[in-house]
Formats: sequence, structure tokens, C-alpha cells
Amino acid sequence: CRDGIERGLDRRLNTIERTFFYLPLEHAEDAKMQAMSIKCYREMHDTTTGELAEIVIKNLNFAQAHFDLLERLGRFPHRNAALGRVSTADELAFLNSQANNFGQR
Repeated sequence: CRDGIERGLDRRLNTIERTFFYLPLEHAEDAKMQAMSIKCYREMHDTTTGELAEIVIKNLNFAQAHFDLLERLGRFPHRNAALGRVSTADELAFLNSQANNFGQR
């Protein structure tokens, strides 16, 4: 994904294809990749109109939510069980809350 962005390959894709192209950045437990995700969605939003702009803003909002959660907890706690990680008290509080967990529990 990052290599493709550096080579401009994402710019050859239509709006919907680009939203999928950027998903690996949004789902990475890495702050730099998260920031790149937000930057890419913002740039795409600036050049998109109509119904597609609404789709892009929804993706941008999800990317921002992922970034905020990673910034707050340092990782995505809904992955802990699958990855054999022990949850911290803050992560357990998040998991037990009604907060956005991106469809995971």
C-alpha cells in the first residue's frame, strides 16, 4: 500500500477502489500509517464530489476513529484475544463500553 502510494498507483484508481486501497493503513497498529490513512482520505475528499464525497467522508471518519483509538490505547484492543494478548484495565473498560469497536467484540 505505502509503496503504491509512493509510486502514485493509488491516483490511477477510482474513488471506491482507493477507499479499499487505503484500508491497510487504517487497520495498522502504527501511528505513522494511521496518519497517512487520514492524509490520503482527506486528499481524496478534496477532489471528490456528490455521493462519492459522502462515502469518502464516512471512510475519513472511520480512519480518524481508528487513529484516535490507537493514540488513546496504543493498539486495537478488540484484537487482543485473537492475538493472544492480555488486555489492560483501560482496554477492558473500552471493550465493555458501548464505544465504537468497529464491529468487533
